[in-house]
Amino acid sequence: MVEYTKALGLNAIKDESYQFYINPATISSVARSIKAITDKTNKHGIKYGLHTLCGFIRGESSDVRPVPNPDLQTVLRTTLAKSIGVNDTAIIVN
Repeated sequence: MVEYTKALGLNAIKDESYQFYINPATISSVARSIKAITDKTNKHGIKYGLHTLCGFIRGESSDVRPVPNPDLQTVLRTTLAKSIGVNDTAIIVN
């Protein structure tokens, strides 16, 4: 990562791979890995940061499965325009 950033003449890396809502059971390992990356990039004068898009929650997150976390905020609510089936490839919403 550092090598590619330097080769491109850039001085910052934006990471979109972490979830904003991190499973509390893994927070220490995630925090350690983020710190390790930041320590490595800082040594080379490269800034490392998480993008705000990380606020989106992935489907495998413990905050949405098996039961949605009651503290999640609703940003937009939609309703299905028609029923969907197992073979549908598009979902139409109102």
